Amino acid sequence: MNKYLVTIESFVNIKWNPDTDQDELLKEFNEVMFSVDSIQDLEKFIAERVVLDGNPNFIEGIGRVSNWEAVEDCVLYYEAIYTDINTEQE
Repeated sequence: MNKYLVTIESFVNIKWNPDTDQDELLKEFNEVMFSVDSIQDLEKFIAERVVLDGNPNFIEGIGRVSNWEAVEDCVLYYEAIYTDINTEQE
């Protein structure tokens, strides 16, 4: 079996839907998933999920998300920009 280390560098821009109550979402996330201290910590979690899940349209604990703003009823919109992917065999 061959083993590979894959390193992905990317930037994720997050734009909240103005109809999303961020304080209520943070409260619900803390009750259902795990505790985070701030919206910024929640955004870090979201950014990680976007990169790891490869452009998802649903994130557990967050709800419906989209990389296209024309989609209605989303909690937030995101843009993932992959700047570098490096693969090395170990």
